[in-house]
Amino acid sequence: MQEFQRNGLRKLYLVSRRRAFYWQDPAEFKLADFDNDTLGEKVLVAVEEDKIIGFISIYLEDSFIHCLFVDPNKVGLGIGTLLLEQAKKQVNHQMSLKCLSKNQSGLSFYLKRGWKVLDEITFENKDENYLNLVYKIK
Repeated sequence: MQEFQRNGLRKLYLVSRRRAFYWQDPAEFKLADFDNDTLGEKVLVAVEEDKIIGFISIYLEDSFIHCLFVDPNKVGLGIGTLLLEQAKKQVNHQMSLKCLSKNQSGLSFYLKRGWKVLDEITFENKDENYLNLVYKIK
């Protein structure tokens, strides 16, 4: 991945998470999080007129979708769906992901696209739970 592209992904990841996870302290999110959070993952990028408008990262070994983020100004235009479709081409069986239970817009997005909630992980001393979701490749 070229450095200019990595910089664009870092910025998109930062802005998108601050918007999506509005209940968290925005100071918790850093530009370097993209590098740490996608280490060892395949990253597919959506570009429009030389501008990064979304990405999905996949840990191929486990067919695990770790990150899916779209430019907040481009949400609702089908970019996330297109990225998910491209991710399906990278694996040949079941995919999985975790979604924060407070992330109702993200959860709704996945459920409308055929993902199923497998279970919920509750953490002691934390205000956030994760939902494990699965999608079977047809």
